[in-house]
Amino acid sequence: MTLPKVSEDDIALLLQTSGSTGVPKLAAHTHRSILTPRYLHPEAVMFDKSLRVYRDRPFTSVGGFPFQVLTGQTRVTTSGFASSGADLMDATVQIIQRERCTLMYVLPPFLHEMIRRKDKIPSDWPLRYILTGGQPITRGAVQCIGPLCTSVVCAYGGTEIIICGLGVVTDIENFVEFS
Repeated sequence: MTLPKVSEDDIALLLQTSGSTGVPKLAAHTHRSILTPRYLHPEAVMFDKSLRVYRDRPFTSVGGFPFQVLTGQTRVTTSGFASSGADLMDATVQIIQRERCTLMYVLPPFLHEMIRRKDKIPSDWPLRYILTGGQPITRGAVQCIGPLCTSVVCAYGGTEIIICGLGVVTDIENFVEFS
């Protein structure tokens, strides 16, 4: 069997938008567009094959499917969503600890809740990186560096454009608010 030639401009996948402007639609992505984050930040931890990634979002979200397939990372997820609040926080901590996850994708509001409850984090916590985005990142969000992780990766994009901006924060003192 002869495999077809694949160009970086060929469509690799279709992602469904949320429908926030009306009806959900499909956004086509080429092989090139999926790999755009690699050009934004070549050392991006999101491409490290050794990472065990925790993500509670569905596989169909932008960060849910393409990156773990492309990088060969181990993806840890839940079979459903925890109810809310303390249940979700407790479930997340237990899963990360049990599965020894080293990278977690999380939205800023949940990150703030984790920071608020940092005293409940086990002493042998395996998490090294937190990837977040979706809204401006404040100094309050990077307070997780130290008690929860060593670095915060801030990514901005959307279903239609994947990731168009990426930054890695390792030092709270050199962090620029909303950068």
